[in-house]
Amino acid sequence: MGLDKWGRYEIVDSRQKADVVLRLSGTSIVKFAPGGAPSARNPKPVSQESAAGEELTPLGSTRLTEIEPNSGTTLWSDVRKTSNAQEKSGLLDGLHEAVDQQEKRHGK
Repeated sequence: MGLDKWGRYEIVDSRQKADVVLRLSGTSIVKFAPGGAPSARNPKPVSQESAAGEELTPLGSTRLTEIEPNSGTTLWSDVRKTSNAQEKSGLLDGLHEAVDQQEKRHGK
């Protein structure tokens, strides 16, 4: 919802259509909402193993990673505490700052 509200990115249905991939990883419960449904009925626990050599995310935190879809190269990554609602609301703050800085450097 935060990405949609920001309006910077359009969410697509496949990696092939994406300019970047955003991966969320953490140590809590993930809810899969098929078809953009607002809630899920069967939450699934996240594995403690790291994806593609990525560091494990600390307990009570979420890692947001921006990835180049063709090469799989990590472009940017940030870890934020997300153990309560107020902290969760700041999850995208680092991404906002990184995109703004990149645009300033490139004169956009």
